[in-house]
Amino acid sequence: MKYPIASMKKLMDVFGSNILYGYDIKCAFKKIIPQSSLTDDAKDLNLQGIVPAFHGHAHNCLCQVEHHLKYKVGAGKEDFETCERVFSESNALAAQIQNTMDFHHHQALDQHFSFADLDKYAALSDFIYNNYVQALTIISTTNIFLANFHASNAALKPNFKDDLKDEHQVLQCLACKKEESSIEVDYVKALNEYDEAQ
Repeated sequence: MKYPIASMKKLMDVFGSNILYGYDIKCAFKKIIPQSSLTDDAKDLNLQGIVPAFHGHAHNCLCQVEHHLKYKVGAGKEDFETCERVFSESNALAAQIQNTMDFHHHQALDQHFSFADLDKYAALSDFIYNNYVQALTIISTTNIFLANFHASNAALKPNFKDDLKDEHQVLQCLACKKEESSIEVDYVKALNEYDEAQ
């Protein structure tokens, strides 16, 4: 956990407050931050995290409700998988550099990431524009849907925050270890007594 703690420290130093980060094991990392030297800064600067879209589906339902980005206000439409895509693209170099010297490994990787940075920078304005248009479309269609959503009375109108809290409570109850019934306990005792008698 030293690397992610150092990364969070750098993010807080550079960007300040209200940072939302994506981390594959954010659910476990959430327990580490309060035990680290970052605990006060994380609270003061409102550091929050989510589990990225791709990795979130590998987590159980309770973890998803607590940490998945689709339930986090402010996460927007990003999937927080940029690093996965960047390193996936660099995997294509493996076949070319697997039998080369260290110098050529470093040279090829440096060139790959330099050109990738230039390509991303050149496409940045299109990326921002397309995201903006897509966000406006999502807002428009959502507003149209909500305007046409008719309920028979005010009590039936959707309250998504309460629904999410209800789902969280149900999943927490299901995750709790159920008490052993007396029949199960008696059965295990009988097996132990039988074993001892043998």
